[in-house]
Amino acid sequence: MNELQEEDVQSYKRNYKLNFFACPDFKYQIPFILLVSFLISLLYFSSINQFLELSILVFVIPTIAAALLLPYFPSYKEGLNYNQSFFIALVSLSFSAAIALIHFLVNKNFARTMVVALTIPVSVRYLIFKATFVPRGMKAIPHATFQTLLSLPFIYMLSPFDLNLVMIFALLTILAIVVIELFFMAVDKPFKENFDTTARDLLRISLQLLKDNGEGREELKELFKRYSFNADVSYTLFSFKTGSEKKALFVIPDVHPGPMKGVGGGKLVKSISDKLRDHGTVFTFHGTATHKLNPLSEEECRSLAEDMSKELRDIEYYGKGTSFISTEEKPTVGAQRLGDALFTPVSFSPLPTEDIDPSMGKIMSGVAEGHGVSKLGVVDAHNCGKKGCSEVFYPSDRAQWILKDLESVLGKMKEKETGEIKMGVAVVDGYVEKKGISSDGIRTAVFEVNGEKNAFLLIDGNNMVKGLREAIQEGVDDLVDSSEVMTTDNHSVNTFVESYNPVGLNMDKERIVKDARETVKAALKDMEPVEVGVKKGEVSEFEVMGPITTDYMDAVIESVYHIVPYAAPMYLMIQLLGTVLILTFIP
Repeated sequence: MNELQEEDVQSYKRNYKLNFFACPDFKYQIPFILLVSFLISLLYFSSINQFLELSILVFVIPTIAAALLLPYFPSYKEGLNYNQSFFIALVSLSFSAAIALIHFLVNKNFARTMVVALTIPVSVRYLIFKATFVPRGMKAIPHATFQTLLSLPFIYMLSPFDLNLVMIFALLTILAIVVIELFFMAVDKPFKENFDTTARDLLRISLQLLKDNGEGREELKELFKRYSFNADVSYTLFSFKTGSEKKALFVIPDVHPGPMKGVGGGKLVKSISDKLRDHGTVFTFHGTATHKLNPLSEEECRSLAEDMSKELRDIEYYGKGTSFISTEEKPTVGAQRLGDALFTPVSFSPLPTEDIDPSMGKIMSGVAEGHGVSKLGVVDAHNCGKKGCSEVFYPSDRAQWILKDLESVLGKMKEKETGEIKMGVAVVDGYVEKKGISSDGIRTAVFEVNGEKNAFLLIDGNNMVKGLREAIQEGVDDLVDSSEVMTTDNHSVNTFVESYNPVGLNMDKERIVKDARETVKAALKDMEPVEVGVKKGEVSEFEVMGPITTDYMDAVIESVYHIVPYAAPMYLMIQLLGTVLILTFIP
């Protein structure tokens, strides 16, 4: 297994626990329902007729009926689908099988074993329903008990039971609900104290967002608005034209395109591309911005694009530039003079890195001014990711590396000969967003100055798996003299449930390399002389989510997916101890 494949496997393992709601198709779950039902029935197998009656009447029919009917309960406007409903029913049935076996070894009474086995999993269903689909009050009780209630008449048909067994059913049901309520109180307490909400609310909203029909967005926006603040955010625009025709537009917004699909800046890239399409092929690069600068809403994204459109009405164009230069060390700080500005991508690959803090953009601009460069467009290439890696902030070691290498590049740039700029662009799109590449696809710009060709490849996704950047560069190194591969850091490919989706994790890497090469070849055929105009702008009173919101989201993910696996077994043990006491005192 090579290093790139191993990285993918580790990423999958780290995120496996996030995929609970990506349930298999219900048609594939039905055979397992039949199998588990038949296995439980073997405990009381004395004749083939009794075996079939027990398995079909007590288990198969109630389980499938519950799975089919639950999505039609009024509380499921949030969208419980058949795959999820069948999966919940199957999990519950599996718990029943395990408990039936344990109880059978202690007490071989048929009716008693069946009631106990089918009632204890009420807590499992109540946990799932209360945490996700029906979080308010006691509305989850009918959903949690429905599957068991469907089985009770059939148990009575096969073996009539007395009042004691009814009491056992009632007490075990109450115990299951009380235990889970105590569990929720423990899990929700830190959220209520710090954020005035619950983990369950976030989970419910995340399920709404998965449907991508607009539900949940406003609710999440109002939640994040509690911690938002107004900021002054800047951007840099490189406009390219041939004669009077606009050819391309490089946009470098110092705003973060997150936190996820349909929320905040999740549509930043699309908003900019849609609004500025009259300025040629739009490349929306990732500026120096972290999750602190996530736009609060889609409206903010459109407002930013509108401001950029106004700035582009008055812009001065130049016909000269230089070829691309970069440092050989890691990180790689590159620069290309385009008109009266420098386009400066920063890449740490193959060292995994998160966002570059916005303060670094300001510091780098200050360094450039000291070298006589008044306009610096800093791009965070964001082309080597790994879950859990840290941001680049001043005065960390990585920040110092950037500044040292920037000084080196600026020194070399003074000796670089200027010349006429030729440019070609190409686009490949139509990718499936959940695979990691969003609507802008792969966009490539190739420049030629003084006979040297360099390519900038921009992939519309949230970072890249380790090694893919180098694979793409190797795939085009016979076509151009140098290249850099970047991503937009577009979080539209992410959701709460699938929060990690870099380019190359869920998509064939060979196809990405092939498509990237095709864009370079197409861009080379599109080469023609261009002029470039550069404009820096700033939007004041831009509402962003801020650092507290980022901490809040991290706390939700950490609490739900790290604390719960430890807390749930503890509360299950409490339920089992309570069950033993109930069964001991009621014969």
